[in-house]
Amino acid sequence: MMGINKAFIAPKNFLDLSNMGDFLLVLAQDLDDPLYVKAVQSSTVYLDNGAHEGEFKGIDWYLEQIEKINPDVVFAPDVINDPAESFRLTNEFIDRVLEKYYGVGIPFKIAAVPHGNDPAEYAKYYDQFLKNTAVSMIGISYLDPARFYPKIPSSDARRKLLQRLTMFTFKKPAHLLGASDGFSDIMYARGLEWVHSWDSSTAFMHGYDGGRFVGKDIDKGKPRTLDPKITELTKEQRQNILYNITFLKNDFKPPEAS
Repeated sequence: MMGINKAFIAPKNFLDLSNMGDFLLVLAQDLDDPLYVKAVQSSTVYLDNGAHEGEFKGIDWYLEQIEKINPDVVFAPDVINDPAESFRLTNEFIDRVLEKYYGVGIPFKIAAVPHGNDPAEYAKYYDQFLKNTAVSMIGISYLDPARFYPKIPSSDARRKLLQRLTMFTFKKPAHLLGASDGFSDIMYARGLEWVHSWDSSTAFMHGYDGGRFVGKDIDKGKPRTLDPKITELTKEQRQNILYNITFLKNDFKPPEAS
């Protein structure tokens, strides 16, 4: 998977595991912890708005969280399962950012996350973000294609969406939000030069549950929201997680084969 940057999401108490990636995918709500803020300030950070976890608390709150660190990329607020409201909120955030940093320049890249109730609506919002000069990156969630194609694994569904998006002549760098459930989308994305990065909490959660990515077991890494309340790991759980992270870092090869 040369050329695609990877982030491995873990609860904030396990920053050593997250640091095994190429950058940190930081959840905005975790920046309420001053010690965590200090720990991530010197890292390359993509800041997530917390909507997927139900933790987004409004644009004012998000702008305050952004000020606490110096993120490289900021994912604009989005609304899951409400494409029109999501598009409106994203644009409101962009307007606020442009106003706040007028004359001095925006110190981070804005990533917008399109949503849609069907592929055509998704493509409409995707195209609007391509045309918005304030947007530097597109975040592509697995949630929308999973609704479009509910009878297949979510990774296969997002692969089908990525295939549709190749029809756009002009593209911006894309980040795949969440990776799991077979990883066929990530494997497909290796041939797409416009897909620059992806993140996944599956290596952690699958290992926490006792699983390792071995043979067909890679298909058992189902999408699962990270549990931020996890504060301790057994020796076996840590070994499983380290195995899974190394497996993904090594281009889907077991650690002993690298």
